[in-house]
Amino acid sequence: MPRTLEDIKLKNTDRPISRIPSISKPKEDRVIPPNKVIHTPKSMHSTPQMRMKPKAVRGSLLAFFALSIVLSGTYFITGHFAGVSIVLSQKQQSTKLEQKAFTLAKGADSPINFEVMIVPGKETRDITLTETKTLPEKVSGDITLYNEFSTKAVAISAGSFVSDDTGKAYKTDRAVTIPGYKLVGGKVVAGQAMMSITSFLPGDAYNSENTNSTHFSISAYKGTTKYKKIYGLMRRPISGGAMGLSYVVGSDPKALANIDIIKADHSFRDNLMKKVEVPPGYLLYPDATTFTSDIDSNILSPTASAKIAINSTLSAVIIKESDLSRFIIKSAIPDITDKELSEIKLNNLNNLKFRFTNTSQAITKDMQSVDFTLDGEVALLWQPDIDKLKMDLAGAQKGTVQSIFHTDPGIANATVKFFPPWLSYIPNDISKINITTK
Repeated sequence: MPRTLEDIKLKNTDRPISRIPSISKPKEDRVIPPNKVIHTPKSMHSTPQMRMKPKAVRGSLLAFFALSIVLSGTYFITGHFAGVSIVLSQKQQSTKLEQKAFTLAKGADSPINFEVMIVPGKETRDITLTETKTLPEKVSGDITLYNEFSTKAVAISAGSFVSDDTGKAYKTDRAVTIPGYKLVGGKVVAGQAMMSITSFLPGDAYNSENTNSTHFSISAYKGTTKYKKIYGLMRRPISGGAMGLSYVVGSDPKALANIDIIKADHSFRDNLMKKVEVPPGYLLYPDATTFTSDIDSNILSPTASAKIAINSTLSAVIIKESDLSRFIIKSAIPDITDKELSEIKLNNLNNLKFRFTNTSQAITKDMQSVDFTLDGEVALLWQPDIDKLKMDLAGAQKGTVQSIFHTDPGIANATVKFFPPWLSYIPNDISKINITTK
């Protein structure tokens, strides 16, 4: 009975609902007072599985973007900054020459071509004279006679008259025969003979300084075809003509001693060597020259203080450098190919010792050949064709690079550095292939 009465009270609808403490409104209808903190039970938090899923997605996206950046950067570096640096060691070899014999000759068939240079010079030196002489005196000197008239020799008798451009007359001091001319390469090379002459009359009017420009004609040929074809050129100044009292060298010991000192002066030769202008592609060895000097001691001076003239000539044989280099290389490596030959340069070629085979060798403009020897050591240095090598290497796989180097005989060894290091081939762009030699 008591339990029944209690149940009836709870169901009494006349009692206000707010007075029933054990019954509360549903949670969604509860009014939360302001500033009141509601603590959510741990059991109501999200489950672990639901919390990890968005983070995993975000991580995957970040990894994808990072990988994309790395791959893009790698592609950019490989495409724009990729390159190869190659250092080549050139092949070298030395060759020693011991009185190696050579022959120079002119012509397309000659293995070693050459040219001849003639350099004239004139200087004066002061000299004091003490000996005097009463004049008149005739002029005397030397001329060179040329025969362009005939291939046969022409004889000129002693005492024949010759005249210069101004009409002054001289006489030949002795008989001479001028050789006939020769045809060399289709050109006329005149026969030559030296002749001494003396002025017909005394006096300084016959003196002349115009070496190699004063033209002499043989009077007996005037009016004939020989007149212009057989002629003379002054070989050295013609002097000695004077009237009255003049100072001369004579037999004065002091003056003669001074002349000997002047003759021994090496500065004349040195000065002429400085005047030699060797054309590009040719070599001049100091000993491939001859030097002559002539002091005109036939001085006639109105005062004791005089000047003595020294006429000198330097004759030089200049050698075509490329011909000489090829000859030496082929002598050192007889079976060398033309391709390999083109890659080799000779060092120290200028330092070789040159000697004429004939110690009294005369050098003239019309000489066609000359023998000589060379002594010393030269270095052969191979110079690989860098441009061709770049073309051969472009696009090659890393593993084939060394085999390409082996095709060039001028490469002793080579080191290759790739950038970036993982590059497995040489770029096709040859501007990205940097080659240096050592």
